[in-house]
Amino acid sequence: MQALRDWDYEGFRLVHQGLHQPFLDPVFWVISSTGLGYVQAACILVAGVFALRKSGTPVGLSSLFGFQRAVWWVSPLLVSLALSGIASSLVLKRLIVRDRPSQLEFAVPQEGFFHNSFPSGHATTSFAIAWTLLFLTWKTPNAKWGWVLMAWASLVAFSRVYRGVHWPTDVLGGAALGAVVASLVYVIFASRIPAGDRG
Repeated sequence: MQALRDWDYEGFRLVHQGLHQPFLDPVFWVISSTGLGYVQAACILVAGVFALRKSGTPVGLSSLFGFQRAVWWVSPLLVSLALSGIASSLVLKRLIVRDRPSQLEFAVPQEGFFHNSFPSGHATTSFAIAWTLLFLTWKTPNAKWGWVLMAWASLVAFSRVYRGVHWPTDVLGGAALGAVVASLVYVIFASRIPAGDRG
């Protein structure tokens, strides 16, 4: 256990202090902000509307099918976002009392916080969304978007340590929790999305 604490400490110090550059602060502020639940929900809805418009289906019965297809994609992502947010912020953060790294003398957190540290809610929801999309599009041309979201989720997780508000194990725990939630959502929704609509 002490070895894990030492790794956490050194990992936080390396990212938050060793890699810190003033010009990167606004960059990681923007990246971190995309990990907020309401921002993610808005982006999912906008992506759904964009996909519906891009399909170019005319008004009538075919537009209903286009709308249904958009719902098939938006629903599991929103459910994954909601479940992972509840699991991380309303359950685990209340059960696991862990201080933020702001207690360290060299830590300069770049934002305020109101809850315990473990797990990172930003990392949990981001990876839950990314894993859900990747699971649903696996072995299809659309899988590339799942990998894009995985890269984005990794940047969100990194930003939480960079900004001094989470330990490395907080974001790793969030990533793992997100994967668990995504697996559950996949089991629920996989059979509901026609195979032809995944590619």
